[in-house]
Amino acid sequence: MAIAVTVNDRPCHVPVAITAVQALWYAGERPVKGIGCLGGSCGACVFSYRIGEDPAIKTGLACQTLVEEGMAFTFSPQPVKSGAAYTLQDLQPAKEQLAKFYPEARRCTNCMACNWVCPQGIDARAMVRRSAAGDFRDAAERYTTCIMCGLCATVCDVGIAPHRVGLFAHRAVGRSLDIPPSLAARIEEIRAGRFEADWASIMAGADLDTGAHTA
Repeated sequence: MAIAVTVNDRPCHVPVAITAVQALWYAGERPVKGIGCLGGSCGACVFSYRIGEDPAIKTGLACQTLVEEGMAFTFSPQPVKSGAAYTLQDLQPAKEQLAKFYPEARRCTNCMACNWVCPQGIDARAMVRRSAAGDFRDAAERYTTCIMCGLCATVCDVGIAPHRVGLFAHRAVGRSLDIPPSLAARIEEIRAGRFEADWASIMAGADLDTGAHTA
C-alpha cells in the first residue's frame, strides 16, 4: 500500500509506515547533509512538514517521524547563529558570564515556542530563564537530554538559541565542580601495567574466535 506525499516540492508515492528519511530515499533523493544517526540522537535531520490542507507548519526529526497521507516536507536549514567563543577553563556559573556571551537570553518572552518544537520534550523556556537568572544547575539538568538539533533556535522570535544556552550552563556547572580529569591518570595506570593481570585473566578464560568462555 502506498500513500501520496510531496518530497522537496516533488509529488510521489511511498510505502506506508516508513519515516520521512526513508521516504526521501524512496523518492530517489540522495542528500549528503542532514542525515546522521537515524536513531533520534544526533539531531541532524531537522525537517518541516505540513499535512494535507492544514496550513500549520510542523517540525521534527525526519528519522523519527512517520509519513502520512498528504504530507509535504522539506529539510529545514540549520540556524546560522554560531555559538559564542569562550574558554572552558575560564567558565564560571555566573549570570554575568552568560550575559556576556549570550545577552539575548534575557529577552525571552515566555512564548513557549521552543518547548513546542523540542523533539526531546525539554522545557527549553525554563532552561533559558533559569540560566538568565543564574540558576545554572537547574538549567544544566534540563539540558541533559538535548541532542543539539537547533529546532528551538529556528522558532525563537527574539534570536535566542536555547540549546546553546543550555550547553553553556552545562559546561559552566561541570567546570565549577573542579573534578580533576581522570583520563590522563587512567592512561598512565595502563602504561604502568596496573591492569595486565586482570587482562591476562580475562584472555585466559575467553575463546577469541567465538567469544565463549572456557570454564
